[in-house]
Amino acid sequence: MFFSIEHDHFSAQALSAYDPTLRTRPFVVVQQNVDSHKCAVFACSSRAKALGIRRGQSVQQVLKRHRKVEAVPRDDDIEQTAKDELAWIIESFTPEHDVNDFGRCQLDLSGTPVLHRESPEEIADRLRHEIMHTIGMTDVAVGAASTWLIANMLAKVARPSGVRICEPGEEADVLASFSADLLPGLSPGVRERIRQYGVKHVGQIQRLGKDALVVRLGGEGERLYSLAIGLDTGRNRKIQKKRAIEVEFTLDRDVNDERQLIQHVKYTADKLCHALRTEDVQTQHLTFVLTYTDNRSTQKTMRWPHPTVDVTTITTNAIRLFRDLYQRRVAIKILRLAVNRPRADTGQFDLFESTWEKKQRAVSRAVTDVRMRMGFDAVIPASNVARSEQVSGREDTPTEQQALIDHLDLLDEGHRR
Repeated sequence: MFFSIEHDHFSAQALSAYDPTLRTRPFVVVQQNVDSHKCAVFACSSRAKALGIRRGQSVQQVLKRHRKVEAVPRDDDIEQTAKDELAWIIESFTPEHDVNDFGRCQLDLSGTPVLHRESPEEIADRLRHEIMHTIGMTDVAVGAASTWLIANMLAKVARPSGVRICEPGEEADVLASFSADLLPGLSPGVRERIRQYGVKHVGQIQRLGKDALVVRLGGEGERLYSLAIGLDTGRNRKIQKKRAIEVEFTLDRDVNDERQLIQHVKYTADKLCHALRTEDVQTQHLTFVLTYTDNRSTQKTMRWPHPTVDVTTITTNAIRLFRDLYQRRVAIKILRLAVNRPRADTGQFDLFESTWEKKQRAVSRAVTDVRMRMGFDAVIPASNVARSEQVSGREDTPTEQQALIDHLDLLDEGHRR
């Protein structure tokens, strides 16, 4: 069973989800300069669609006709954050998934436990509910079938916000009822020829037969017939399993001191950096998941310009995310940091490092080597002293803390040598 999730006008939905001021205003998303006569509408908010505005219209004409409509530039960072959170949500359903640049999600649930416990309708409803309430998307369409092709076409038919399921054994009838315009990967010339022939549904293409299509459309006619009978031979639909890297810290008692909580965040960030170094990967984004003792969770993702494994950068962003998420509602249970799409460390940015940055990288590598041989807690930075306090169940005296700091300074000096 394969699932496909479509987000109608994804760019506009992402902006509305992360900018509350836009939720009550009609707006259009643009990619070019608004003053250019060639500037066209890239995406519309739900209120803009209600006014009759459509993708591809001239922005100047739209703004002239609708005075209350606002033109908003497309935000790549916000869209990436939305895609990262989509990947985080569907990761709990299946490890084999993909999220493309337009927010379309593809899930392979074949053989997964969730498919044995729930019906496709229940899975689709739960997917929609989690996306709408976790991220804030309003238009979420889901299609499910035994083939990628039919699942993707069902999701398009279900837009802007619906669910379409193809039961096993009904693939041929469902496929024949689709509009021919929904078939993917066809050139504009072939689509125009189909319209000229008066072909409106996939069932008509099936009845024409392969030979007749090849005579009239050449090599693309063979692909058109393959799509019409449910074979998407032109694309590799195999989704590679993406290995996310995540670490977590569980609090064994209620902590009300924000300074101590920040130290736990620093410890968790340091542990994540260690995990990234051992895998020889970097990251350009970070997801912080905060779970309370009542099992309710909240999360947020942050991005920065270039991939890195620098502990200062990752720790600073982790603390910022924690402060954005933390509310003293009930006790905190788990702090979790995750990187859903780590990137291989190519070493390209090492060429632009300063002398101080090179020394820090050398120290980090030496510390990683020690930790890999003796365990992560063999080296504890002074800022993470709170970790030792929680493990021991008591607070170290100032003399003991200073002795630990002196010991770490000696270790750092030895690594530098």
